[in-house]
Amino acid sequence: MKKTNVIEVTFEHPSPEVAARVANLLVDYFKQKTVAIYSDPNLAFMERQVAADRAAMLAAEAALAGYRQENGIYQLSDQINLLLRQRVEIDSSLKGLASRIEELAGMVAALKIQRKLVPATVPIYSESERYKVVDDSQSQLLTLRLRERELETKFNDDFPQLVDVRAQIAITEGFLAKQQSSLNARTRTGANDVYKELELESLRRETELTALSARRTVMAEQLTRIDQDIQNLSGRERAMLPLQRDVDTKADNLKQSLTKAEEARTLDGLNREKSASFSVIQAAVPSDASKPARPAPLLYIPVAIVLGLIGAGFVGYMSYYMLDGFLTAEQAAHRLGVPALAAIGMKAAEPTLALEDHSIRMRT
Repeated sequence: MKKTNVIEVTFEHPSPEVAARVANLLVDYFKQKTVAIYSDPNLAFMERQVAADRAAMLAAEAALAGYRQENGIYQLSDQINLLLRQRVEIDSSLKGLASRIEELAGMVAALKIQRKLVPATVPIYSESERYKVVDDSQSQLLTLRLRERELETKFNDDFPQLVDVRAQIAITEGFLAKQQSSLNARTRTGANDVYKELELESLRRETELTALSARRTVMAEQLTRIDQDIQNLSGRERAMLPLQRDVDTKADNLKQSLTKAEEARTLDGLNREKSASFSVIQAAVPSDASKPARPAPLLYIPVAIVLGLIGAGFVGYMSYYMLDGFLTAEQAAHRLGVPALAAIGMKAAEPTLALEDHSIRMRT
């Protein structure tokens, strides 16, 4: 019965007793079959299957753990991400180092050029009386030259005062020449501070350049090693995928087995408590022989009359529709497209014909 938990069983037979007995036997067999099905949930088999699936999953997990321990894999995705971050950082540092090294190389080259242009030593002078005499003589010589220039603008070369000034200039220059030669012979030289500063700066830049070059070499080796580690981890990940898939498959199998085992335990518990039993609402009993289920004249006669009328109407319609002649003169005129003047000897088997030229011919 639809939308209910009730099953209605019917069986027809000329003998009411046989019909009731068959219906009741069917219900009894149904009860026996239901008890047989629900009383054998195969709980023991499912428990053995759960144990086998659990052992298989543990073996797969042990194989995966052994592979990870052997290859030093813990959190593979995290390890790869960490290596990728380190690679990005080292690559950025290498680019910065390359720029700085190029800058230092230019600075070192410029400092070398400047060191070639600057002398390494310079003369060292000390304050003394002789230097004072030389300075006074140079001042006096300058005064005499100025006096000479002034007299030249006013007098000719034979002017006695001009000649006297020139003589004094010659004496002063000779004295200075002697003093300069004497002083140059005793002049001491020393290191040039500018040259020393350039040398020190060049040494600092060269040292920094060497350190940065060594650091770049180390970082390049680190970058190569990180690339190799990433490649190795990627290869290990590919090799570990079958083991991981095996663990996942074994876990899914165990989950399904646990679900089925739980269902089996539930069914076993229901059967033990007889929760799966059902009851018969109404048993089959023999019906009254005077009121058989089949036939039912009060139902068949009206149905036969209705079906007969429908069939007769259908047959009449099809006979009219499939008729190859005419029943009336109007049909002939309408079909042939000419007016009918008269109808003679009109019978069902001899349809009237409408002829052209508005005339009727007949055979006597």
